[in-house]
Amino acid sequence: WNTNVDFIMGAARSAVSGVLSLATSIYDVPVVSYGSTAATLSDSTLYPAFQRVCPPDAVGASLVAQLCKKLNFTRVGLLFLNDPFGSGYAIDFGIAAEREGIEVVTSHNFIGGDPESMRASVDAIALTSVRVIIVVCLQPDMRGLLDAAEVHGMLRTPGYSWFVNGFEDPEGFAASSADPEKTRLELSGWLTVSPISLQPSIATTFVSKYQEFLALNRTWFGIPGLQEEGSIQAFASYCYDAIWLAVVAASRAKAAGAGEGVTTTSGLYGSSMSGTSGTLRLRENGDRDSSSVQYAVVNYAIDSSTGKLAADTIGTWNIVENFVWDRVPVWPGPVVGWDSIP
Repeated sequence: WNTNVDFIMGAARSAVSGVLSLATSIYDVPVVSYGSTAATLSDSTLYPAFQRVCPPDAVGASLVAQLCKKLNFTRVGLLFLNDPFGSGYAIDFGIAAEREGIEVVTSHNFIGGDPESMRASVDAIALTSVRVIIVVCLQPDMRGLLDAAEVHGMLRTPGYSWFVNGFEDPEGFAASSADPEKTRLELSGWLTVSPISLQPSIATTFVSKYQEFLALNRTWFGIPGLQEEGSIQAFASYCYDAIWLAVVAASRAKAAGAGEGVTTTSGLYGSSMSGTSGTLRLRENGDRDSSSVQYAVVNYAIDSSTGKLAADTIGTWNIVENFVWDRVPVWPGPVVGWDSIP
């Protein structure tokens, strides 16, 4: 391996990347992930071959806790996917919540792809008095969670506030559902805090090149673009940056020669470059240095002109300015402001 494989790109899922990196560490072949965010993967003793260009969940979870405090949400419930990603986020949020003086009243995990498990977890939360719920899930499980919450009248109801992490493309999800209009109403008012993966200064060029790539595939290879009608996936820029960072590290290792003790893995540690996702630096444990990462506070709201579910950025966060607000969220109802929020 170490003479024929320089690095492994991926995976998106934390559950896959961790196990994969254990296997590749035998050959000192790094796994460079663009989407695995679980906190457990920050342990370089357990996962010496794992590195990532996406920020770990610890930062985002801390920001959600800070946001809850700013909104005076002092009692919350936690509903999370039972895998390294979901469990890791739950731990990160619990630590941050305690630091911010927020009580996690109830916490329940669910098995991905298991509607009965989802119903049981939502049922348990519904029995409590919490009205602010933090959800950690991936898109395939959202329908089951919404169905379970709808039974208890927890959606489209002023007074309930929902945060979500790990869920992407709300309009795409709604449009492909059996009842798009209902799904849009169910998700209207939800909040998410996520890193701004594609820097605004380069976004136009990146999207233009993406369209050229789709055209090339159609012209030469007859491959239809998977997202011709949609936007670029959130992790696309991370994937782009990860490839270039790993290629540069591998090239340096080859240029140094075998006798110099320079490998792709050692070349990645402490590497720095200017990428589409901003200034990219990897720490010694393989995590991305998050000091240059900016986060967006996104509110799902139905666009009155199109009827579609828009993901509106209502504020941003960075390490220098903290939270900077553009406008207040539209909560379920829709109700503007905090009047009906506990």
